Amino acid sequence: MNFLTNVYLQKLEIQGFKSFANKTTLEFNKELTAIVGPNGSGKSNFADAVRWVLGEQSLKVLRGKKSQDVIFAGSDKKSRLGFAEVNLYLNNEDGRAPIDYSEVVITRRIYRDGEGEYLINKNKVRLSDVQMLIAKSSFGQRSYSIVGQGMVDSILTSSPQERKEFFDEATGVRQYQIKREQSLNKLERTFDNLVQSQNVIKEIEPRLRSLTRQMKRLEEKEAAELELKQIQNKYYSFLQDQLNDELKVKQTSFTTVEQTRQSLENKLNDLQKELESIEDEDSHSQIFNGLENKYSRLVTEKNNILQELSLLQGKIDLKLTTTGQGDAVWLRKKSEDLSVKLTAIKEQLDLLSKEKEVVEKSYDQKVKEQQQIVADFNTLKEKLLNKQGQGDDQNYSEELKKKINLLSDNYEDFLHKLEKIDNLETLIDLQTEANNIATIINTIRHELKEQNTTEGEDIVWLEEKMNQFITNKDNLVDEINQLKISLEIAKTKHHQFQEQYNQLAEEKQKIEGELKTASSTNQDDHQAALIEQKTKLDKDLEEVNNSLSLVKQKIDSFNSQVESKQNNLINIQKQTRELQIQLNDQNNQINSINIDIARLETKLENLNKEILEELGSNWQSVPVTEEIVLTQAREKINSLKNKLALVGGIDDGVPEEYKEVKERFEFLDDQVRDLDQSITTLTEVIKELDQKIDQQFKENFDTINDEFQKYFKILFNGGKSSLMIKQPTKDKPTVNEELISKEEEKTEEISLIKKLRKTLTDTEIEIVASPPGKKISSINTLSGGEKAMTAIALICSIISANPSPFVILDEVDAALDEANAARYVAIINDLSDKTQFIAVTHNRVTMHHAAILYGVTMGADSVSRLLSVDLKEAEAYSQ
Repeated sequence: MNFLTNVYLQKLEIQGFKSFANKTTLEFNKELTAIVGPNGSGKSNFADAVRWVLGEQSLKVLRGKKSQDVIFAGSDKKSRLGFAEVNLYLNNEDGRAPIDYSEVVITRRIYRDGEGEYLINKNKVRLSDVQMLIAKSSFGQRSYSIVGQGMVDSILTSSPQERKEFFDEATGVRQYQIKREQSLNKLERTFDNLVQSQNVIKEIEPRLRSLTRQMKRLEEKEAAELELKQIQNKYYSFLQDQLNDELKVKQTSFTTVEQTRQSLENKLNDLQKELESIEDEDSHSQIFNGLENKYSRLVTEKNNILQELSLLQGKIDLKLTTTGQGDAVWLRKKSEDLSVKLTAIKEQLDLLSKEKEVVEKSYDQKVKEQQQIVADFNTLKEKLLNKQGQGDDQNYSEELKKKINLLSDNYEDFLHKLEKIDNLETLIDLQTEANNIATIINTIRHELKEQNTTEGEDIVWLEEKMNQFITNKDNLVDEINQLKISLEIAKTKHHQFQEQYNQLAEEKQKIEGELKTASSTNQDDHQAALIEQKTKLDKDLEEVNNSLSLVKQKIDSFNSQVESKQNNLINIQKQTRELQIQLNDQNNQINSINIDIARLETKLENLNKEILEELGSNWQSVPVTEEIVLTQAREKINSLKNKLALVGGIDDGVPEEYKEVKERFEFLDDQVRDLDQSITTLTEVIKELDQKIDQQFKENFDTINDEFQKYFKILFNGGKSSLMIKQPTKDKPTVNEELISKEEEKTEEISLIKKLRKTLTDTEIEIVASPPGKKISSINTLSGGEKAMTAIALICSIISANPSPFVILDEVDAALDEANAARYVAIINDLSDKTQFIAVTHNRVTMHHAAILYGVTMGADSVSRLLSVDLKEAEAYSQ
C-alpha cells in the first residue's frame, strides 16, 4: 500500500491560544519536522493546540483549570485577549478523510464568556461531527496521534482498562466505538422516553377507559335519539297525512255541498225575484173592465138585433102561414134550434181542445221529468259501482263486498224496472224493492263506519238521493196517470161532441136547403122586403157575434193568463218551499262538515304543537309508503324515551376531551411502538458494531503485537515482548452490590444498558517486556530508559499497523541516550513513508534528521514567537 499520498497535516494557525497571542502559522510537509526551544518557551503549547482543535475536553490534559485558561491571559506588557482560535489544515487530496474537500480545515474558537464553536471548512458543526471525522481518518486528540511528555510512562503504568482505550484507537475501532456510544446513548434516551411514555399512558389510560364508556353511552344515546327521531318523524308524518287526508275529504265535501248550496241559493233567489216581479205586476183591471163593458154593450146590441129579428121573423112567419107555407116556418124554427145547438157544441169543442192542449203539455213536461229522474238514477248507479270498485282496493271484509255486489245487482234490476213503469201497481212493487235497497244501504253504511272509512258518508248521500227519487217518482207517476186519464176523457168528449156537431150541421144543411126551396116559391114583394130586411139583420147579428166572440176570446185569454200566473205563482211558491228545504238540508250538511273540519283542524293543531314539543327543529315530514301500526309505534317511542332517560345526561365536553385523550393515547401508543422498534433496531446496531469492533480489534491487535515484538528487538537489540488480551477477574460482589444488581435487573432496560456498557470495559491489555539478559515479571520493574524504549516500540508498532495521518511526538526522546536516540530516529525514518512525524524535542539526533526545524522563543511580553528553518534548503544553499 502506498502511503505517500495519505492525508497529512499541511498547516496550523494559532491565535490567542495560551502563549501564542499573535497569529502564528506553522507549515509542514510529509517529512520529519522538529520544533525546538528552551524550556518555558511554549513549544509544548503547539501539541496542546492540536489536541484542543481536535476536540480535547479534559482541562487536565490541556494543563488548565477552566476552559478560558487556553486564551492568552496577558502579561505586564501585553493585555489579555478575548478569544483563542486554532485552524488545522489537512491535505485530503487522496480523499482518505470522509469529506468531499481536497483541503479540510478544522477550526475551534472560544471566547471569554465561555461560548465556543467548531467549524469544518468554515461551516459550524458539532463536537461529535469533529470526533467522527478524525476517528474515520484514524487520528485523535488523545491517542497515539499526539504522544505527550507523560504519555510514554502512562502507556506502561496505566491500568489494563485505561490501556484498552489507547488500543481501541490504535486498532482503528474508535469510529465504531463512537457510533456505538452514540447508539447506546440514544438507546438510553429511548428507554427514558419509553418509560416516560408508558408512565403517561398509565396515567391517562383509566381516564380514557372512563371516557370510552361515556362515549359508548353517548353513541347509544345518539343512536337511540336518531332512531327515536326517525320513528317520531314517520309516526307524526303518518298521523299528519291521515288528518290531512280526512281534512281534504271534508274540504272536498264542503266544496261540493257549498256548490250545491250556492246553486240552490241562486235558484231560490231567482224564484224570489220572479215571485216579486209577479207580485209587482199590474192586475190590468182597467183592461178587464173595458172588455167586460164592451162585452155587455155587444150583448145588448145583440139582444136588440135578436128582438128585431124575432119581430121580423114573426111577420115573415105570419105571411108564410097566410100564404099556406107553414112547412117553411117549421123548417126555419128547426134550423134555428140546430144553430143554437151547434153553437153550444162548438163552444164545448173549443173548451175541450184547450183542456186537451193543457193536459198534453203537462203530460209532455212530466214525461221529461221522468226521463231526467231516470238519467239521475243512472248517475247514481255509476257512482255506486265506482264506490264498489274503490272498495275492492280497500281492506273490506268478504261479507261487506258481497253486500255491495248485491246492492249493485239490485240497483241494476231496479233501474230496468223503473224505466218501464207505466201504472201505479208497478210503482207499489218498486217501492218495496226501494225499501229493500235502502235497508242494504243502511247496513253497508254502518259497517263502513265501523271500518273507519269515509265511504259511509257517500252511501248516506246515495240513500238520501234514493229516498228523494222514490218520493219524486211516486208524485210523478200519480200526476202522469191523472194526466193520462184526463187526456183520454178529454179526447172522448171531444170525439162525441165532434160527431154530434157533424150530425147537427148535416141536418141543418138539409133543413136550410129545404127552407131555401120553400122560401123561393110564391114570394111577393112584401115578403121579399121582409126577407131582405131579415138578411140584413142576420148579417148585423153575425157581425155582433163575431165581435162578441173576439171580446170573449180576449176575456178568456186574460182569465187564462191570470190563471196561468196564479198557477205559476203557486208553482213558484211550491218550488221555493222545496228549495228552502233542500237549502236547509245543505246548510245542515255544511254545518256538520264545518264541525268535522274544525275538529280535524284542532287535532292537526294539537298534533303540530306536540311535534314542536317533541322534535322542535328536528321535525321533518317524510313520505310514509307503508302502513304504520300506531299502537306499536307509540310503544316503540315510549321504549326509546325510557332508554334515553336511563342513559341520562352526558357532559358536553366529553366528546372533545375524549378526542384529545384518545389522540394523545394513540400518539403515545404509536410512540411506544416506535420506541420499542427503535430499541430493537439500536440493540441490533450495537450488536453489529460489537461484532465489527471485536473482529477488527483482534485482527489489528495481532498485527500490532507482531510489530511490537519487531521494534522492541530493534530498540533493545534482542529481548522478548508481547501484548496479551485478558478478561478481568470478577470480585465477589458485596451484599449491597447484589441488592442493587437485583433491583436493576427488575427493569429490563437498565439491565440491557448496563450489560452493553460493561462490554466496553470487560477487556484488559497486558504488556510483557523482557530486555535481553533480563527476566522481568512486571514492566513496572523496568528502568526509566527501558520503559521509554518499550513505550516507543509500542507506539511505533501501532503506527506501522494502523498509521495515523500525522503523529506529534512531544519530547518522547527526552529519556534516550544518543545510541538509543539513533535507533529511535531510524525507526521514525522507517515509518515516514506511512505517516507524518512532528517532534517537539531537545535531542540533537532528532534535530539532525529533521527536514524542517521550528524554533520557539518567548520575549519579555510572555508571547511565544516562531523561527523556522528548512534544513534541506539551508543545506543546499551552503553547498
